[in-house]
Amino acid sequence: MRIVALTLALVWSCGTPPEAAPGCLHPESGCFCDQEGARKPCFLDPEMRGGDMVCHVGTHVCDDGVWSACEDVHEEVRGSAAALVGAPSQCNPCNPNCFVATNGPIVDDDLDDENSDNVAYNPETGALESTGREAGTETRTVGPGGDEPFDIDGDHADGVELTPDGAITLGSSRNTADNIWIANTSEGTISRFNIATFEETGRFWVGPHGRGNDPSRTSVNTAGDAYVTGRRGNFISRISTLGEVCPDTNGDGEVTTSLNGTALAWGQDDCVVWTTDLRPVFPRGYIRAVAAQDLVDPDTGDVREFVWVGGYGDRRIALLDGATGRLLMVTYVGVRPYGFALDGAGNLWISTIHDRRLVRVDTNRCNADGCPWDARCIERRSDSTACDGAIKQLIPTPDSNRPYGITVDSEQRIWVGGDRDVQRYDRSARTRWSTAGIGRSGGWKAGVAADGSGNVWTTGSFGVWRINADNPRQRYLIRRNSASRNARGWGVAIDAQDRAWVIGRWENFAWVFEPGDRLDEFSVERVANTVRNPYTYSDMTGQQLRLAATPRGTYIMTFEGCGGSTEWQSLAFDVDTPSTTTVGFRIRTASTQAELAGARWVGVGVAPSAGSPIDVRTPLLREGIQPGRFAQVEVALQSTVTREEVFTPTVRSVSLEHSCIRAEPGHFERDYDATTTCTIPPERPFWGALEYRAETPGDSFIEVLVRTAETVDDLDGATDTAVTIPALPDEGTVSVDELLRTAGMPISEAALRVRMRLIPDSRSGQSARLYDMAMQWDCIPSE
Repeated sequence: MRIVALTLALVWSCGTPPEAAPGCLHPESGCFCDQEGARKPCFLDPEMRGGDMVCHVGTHVCDDGVWSACEDVHEEVRGSAAALVGAPSQCNPCNPNCFVATNGPIVDDDLDDENSDNVAYNPETGALESTGREAGTETRTVGPGGDEPFDIDGDHADGVELTPDGAITLGSSRNTADNIWIANTSEGTISRFNIATFEETGRFWVGPHGRGNDPSRTSVNTAGDAYVTGRRGNFISRISTLGEVCPDTNGDGEVTTSLNGTALAWGQDDCVVWTTDLRPVFPRGYIRAVAAQDLVDPDTGDVREFVWVGGYGDRRIALLDGATGRLLMVTYVGVRPYGFALDGAGNLWISTIHDRRLVRVDTNRCNADGCPWDARCIERRSDSTACDGAIKQLIPTPDSNRPYGITVDSEQRIWVGGDRDVQRYDRSARTRWSTAGIGRSGGWKAGVAADGSGNVWTTGSFGVWRINADNPRQRYLIRRNSASRNARGWGVAIDAQDRAWVIGRWENFAWVFEPGDRLDEFSVERVANTVRNPYTYSDMTGQQLRLAATPRGTYIMTFEGCGGSTEWQSLAFDVDTPSTTTVGFRIRTASTQAELAGARWVGVGVAPSAGSPIDVRTPLLREGIQPGRFAQVEVALQSTVTREEVFTPTVRSVSLEHSCIRAEPGHFERDYDATTTCTIPPERPFWGALEYRAETPGDSFIEVLVRTAETVDDLDGATDTAVTIPALPDEGTVSVDELLRTAGMPISEAALRVRMRLIPDSRSGQSARLYDMAMQWDCIPSE
């Protein structure tokens, strides 16, 4: 719930006699009075003349039960303008008889046994909260033999599979990438399609240049968000996959986004998370390559998001912070980047159509200053190993092939399309290069993608080739004809169901190929007939990142706390982490299960460096996250890839412990003594405005109780009258005069007690919060 510090400066507009205005915060025109003919001073707004403040002073007269307008107004010069600086919130600075009593924000030192009960100052929220009792702790275990088994069906499992005994380990059969992102190049937008229904679930302007955005290259990170570049617009944007639970990027208090084939105006869609202008680093323009890279923080388990961008005309590559779009570094590579793909060891592979080379950059050895130029090493022969230890390795392609599309398969082999053939580069093989033997037949082999079932797909004007990844000479041409529904395209992407999407360039369609067991077995369906000139052939689903670049799988478990205020305490686990593999843990929490999807993940530790159990309460508090009734724990399994072997971790069980705290009603009160201010008999106090700043989560609320007496000592025996502060807004003003009058209580006794009673939420037990309170009163002639 939003909290706003508010200081009110009201000029009350009252009614005319005989109808008196309710809720008066000052004894002003139109407000109640009790003694016919009584007179009191009144003050209109002051003005400044040079360095002096000029006050406008007159008289109110009690006429037929209400105060008259300010009459017989004259000027009084009060001197320095400093009188206007920091004036009390409800008082006219010309009025010497108006007072505001407050101690500012309520803190721990304000509490004592006399003025409070069952409340405490919470330094984490900066508010006064009612305290309660602990309702005990509970632990729930997920895994074989626990409260529930691991279940990899559904959208909570990504890249993991079950072992025979029910534990989870890495596998490529399942993931959560349920979208594909296709650039509408001529239109300047990108479309998001659901891979299960083939429905367009969003269309987004990718930059500020309209059709001139010229989007083409995309890359999708492990969260499912798309990075898309504008070739001529020379920028990169990140677009969230979360739809209606995207972050409120424009801060207007609601999420607005496209959920169909209509794009909102540029700057209006909250799912366009950020856009970065790359003209300062790529002045020659023409961005041709992009690749997401998600790395796990080895200490916390947080996912650190990065994105690489290639400037074709400038022969440079740049690294950006994937979360913010901030430029981190730029480095010169000496070739014109055309396509990017990452492997599991952190190597960025670059296709270079005009340089006829395959380029490798070891991103692990890059830093804020770039990837050192003196580490560049140019191989003289395509199968040479002389440059394997370099940061930048430039490898000529066989037969002077012009490498176009590029991908890395799950066995860490690099594939490039081109004008002459489809070629495979395997650093672990004695003969590093293999070719499919397609030759120049049919023109360009443009887009290329590797699935999780041992196939590599490529396309061009000729149709679609399906290739055996282990033996590229085993291949099958799906010709462009009625049997393939005239499929031809320029890009290929693999979806979460391991199907190949062929993206048209000349036709406004995509084709989905469901492969059979044999190379010549398949079914095809034509879909996505709303795209417009989709010149796109990079990783549109994130599968390349999942299958090769990030040998990582995740499993998410949902836990429910208690009816009281839940405190998530500790996380225990039983895992195996052979070699240098790791298992990272993140947690997020929300009040409802539906809100979990938009909650922020917090990394809490990485095994084996972090032992079981891990404290989760402290990281949540450190990030300022209030625990909710529901929590999700993500386990991220990270394998180790070498040239000879892949090491994989295993998770056997995960347990999350929580305690339940149910707050009970409590109160804080202040006494006000007007005899210290209304010192000229027969002056009496007009108890006016009670200002407050609070927060009321759930159905919690604050009840205001007031009582008056002639002396502070007599307040203990006086009677209360009460009013409930509305849940919204969480800041405002209560008219104490009206509250007293409505209850038939004396309105001008010299002592006042205000008690703020904090009532917790009936379901969750969360306390209402009180940040500060202030009381204003005027000294007026006795009526």
